[in-house]
Amino acid sequence: MDPLKSVTIRYLTQDIDSGLVFDIFKASQDYLDMETGQDASLENVKVFFEELPPKVSADAKITLGMTDGEGNGIGLMDVVRGYRKTTDWYIGQLMLTPEARGRGLGKEALDWVSNLAKSEGARRLLLCVVEKNVKGRAFWEREGFTLRKKTPPWTTGLKTHERYELVRSL
Repeated sequence: MDPLKSVTIRYLTQDIDSGLVFDIFKASQDYLDMETGQDASLENVKVFFEELPPKVSADAKITLGMTDGEGNGIGLMDVVRGYRKTTDWYIGQLMLTPEARGRGLGKEALDWVSNLAKSEGARRLLLCVVEKNVKGRAFWEREGFTLRKKTPPWTTGLKTHERYELVRSL
């Protein structure tokens, strides 16, 4: 049986799930190379759980993980409720391990978050994608996101990117 046929999406906590998150970052080194130019590290894990936009409280952040039928980590997603506007949810990251990509799991995670956001009164989803992530941007556009604006250069790790902020109504 293909373990990716039975995927679980669940809430993650820093105390319990840091090892799982680190393993997903290690398995997704190609993504980190593109975005930061750095190796997977415990700092990536800390940022995943703790980084927030200015003036946003920690309880606004949701961290999610995807595991396959054998319990292996295959994806991460973090979302901030009430950012930019109180009725917005901002997707900070959606990352799948290479073997999980192209199987509809990104859409499954997005649908899960969209349903939760709608149930809590959100009206829009927003996110940024770096310009070099052409496949990522194509995914978001297939899912109904449109360009809101292009951002000024932004540095993360060893890389500087222009980013596209995308938006989708719920």
